[in-house]
Amino acid sequence: MIFSDMTQRRTKENKQRNNAVGKPQTAANPPARGSKSVPRAITLTPILRFLIPTLLFCIFALFAYWLLAVKNADYLYAVQEHSLWVGDHSFWDDKMMVVGGWAQWLGCYFTQFFYYPALGTLLLLLLWAAIFALFMHTLRIRTLWSSLVLVPLFALLLSEVDLGYWLYYMKQPGYWFAQPVAILTALLALWGFQALSRLQRRRGLMQCAYILLSTLALYPLIGFWALIADVWMAALAARKDGWRRTLPLWGGLLVAMLIPLLYYQLYTRMRLEDAWTVMLPYFQNDTAISFWLTVPFILVAIWPLILLPFQGCKENQTEVRRNHFISALTASAVLIAGLCLTTRHFSYDNYNYKAELRIYRAIDECRYDDVLTEVRQAPGAITRQMVIAKNIALMHKGICGDNLFRYPNTGEPPYVFDSLRVHLVQTCGTQMYYNYGKCNFACRWAIENSVEFGYDVNQLKILVRTSMMSGEFRAAQKYLNTLHNTTFQCQWADEWQAMLDDRQKYYQSAEYRNIHPMTLFNNTLDGDEGLCEMYIINYFSHVHKSTPKLQEQTLVFALIQKDIQMFWPRFFRYAEMHEQETMPIHYQEAAYLYGQLEHQVDISNMPFDPERIVNRYASFNQATQQLLSQGMDTKQVGEATKATFGDTFWWFYFFCRDIHSY
Repeated sequence: MIFSDMTQRRTKENKQRNNAVGKPQTAANPPARGSKSVPRAITLTPILRFLIPTLLFCIFALFAYWLLAVKNADYLYAVQEHSLWVGDHSFWDDKMMVVGGWAQWLGCYFTQFFYYPALGTLLLLLLWAAIFALFMHTLRIRTLWSSLVLVPLFALLLSEVDLGYWLYYMKQPGYWFAQPVAILTALLALWGFQALSRLQRRRGLMQCAYILLSTLALYPLIGFWALIADVWMAALAARKDGWRRTLPLWGGLLVAMLIPLLYYQLYTRMRLEDAWTVMLPYFQNDTAISFWLTVPFILVAIWPLILLPFQGCKENQTEVRRNHFISALTASAVLIAGLCLTTRHFSYDNYNYKAELRIYRAIDECRYDDVLTEVRQAPGAITRQMVIAKNIALMHKGICGDNLFRYPNTGEPPYVFDSLRVHLVQTCGTQMYYNYGKCNFACRWAIENSVEFGYDVNQLKILVRTSMMSGEFRAAQKYLNTLHNTTFQCQWADEWQAMLDDRQKYYQSAEYRNIHPMTLFNNTLDGDEGLCEMYIINYFSHVHKSTPKLQEQTLVFALIQKDIQMFWPRFFRYAEMHEQETMPIHYQEAAYLYGQLEHQVDISNMPFDPERIVNRYASFNQATQQLLSQGMDTKQVGEATKATFGDTFWWFYFFCRDIHSY
């Protein structure tokens, strides 16, 4: 009996102990003293399941807004200048004649909103938010793994800011919005496919038919992404029903992959080798192929397949342990930080490139002081395009003679991350020709660039300007009619329409007064072989009789060419035309130097500035000779004397040798 009572008592104590372990540790049932506490659980309520993905997307959105609307505002403005959307039937018909034209049409429409970079960025974020939501819904990613869905969004963000000089060589209309639109459409098709998974009877047959019909309907609209959507559908079906049960579905997928051959017979603008990749961005021209710019879109295409292991039909855990919850959030924070750093690292962030965009806009708006400020504030060597813009600004302000060599005059090639060869004729050639009065050349290259890369706002503006300057007012009206049908260029078109209707208002405008004097010479359209800067230099240095403004530029280009024989006739011609004015300092420097070097012209009676010319040249000559006697080579002497004499023609003549025109 004693043993029996002891056994029953121990059994009862064990049951009580087990029940105490299984119960939650509340105030009424505290854990035993000295025992280990059980990890607390966190309930994933519907609100929490909504808040966690929303918070993660908001972090991405803040970073994307900073990178786009703050760091790349000038780039986004240039993007809409190099795009075009016209609200008429001809533009719609033209886009719908190619596969993916619907996405391109919408892409061109939304790209206009980069006229206000912040507004365009917000529209882009709305598209990305829809993509994020559809990824989460269609793939049914668990809440704690929702940060993985941000990977394709970061890839799309990188695709917006990694182009660099490919901006000028893009042949894909509406690229910046067309791809998100196409991807969103593919995800909507996937969402419809998911609805069929609830069917209990004839599900496989219905899914197979859905793939075929969706491909027939979507391929003309979004091209490559319709085929990728088919792959996503088949993979999701296999994930749910198994590979063997979905064999008929994979047969339907193979048939769907042959649909591009059908459309190849219908679309005359499509090559057979592009039938399966049309609307997948690729970057290629005659000299370069940049595969890395396509990588973000390949990542977007394969990422849903990578996310399949993280899929669940339902949230299979309503409660997770606190340590698991904290670990998942920590991993998400590390992932997002890594994605931000990676996107920032691979984005194209070159100072000179963005300065060129700002300078181009400043010249377009006749803000010449801003051009000079940009060149002056450049932290290092500037590009040749910036040098040309500086010369244009000095020309229109009428201060070349005193300031030409106070700014850099060498100019390095633009920075490119691949084998792309950048040419000035694509980046600023039309603007340069127009400002130097060569309207026929500006018109020619605007049309040639438009034929190769597509018409855009920037080229249409050049065509309006050159037509007006050349007196071809009917042509100007045609181009203005196109700009009137855009969303944000109407104001510019209205201003020029007013000048077209009232010619006196045009003749009194600052732009006409600046450029018209440069047009009073032989405007024959001959060949420049794509070397627009060299053509301008060679052409103007041989001009003799002209207006005072144009004549001064012939003297400037004679200085740039360092040609003594060209200099003297133009120097004396300038002196005759400005007899009552003080000779600008750079022209005095050149005359004094050439007189000292060759003694072909008697300069003894010329009124040179004694302090700024005579004495300073003596100091310059003494300093260079002293450094050369110490064993320095020419390049070292130039670097040593640049701080003191770099603002003179003398320093330019002897030490400025690295001029890279491209």
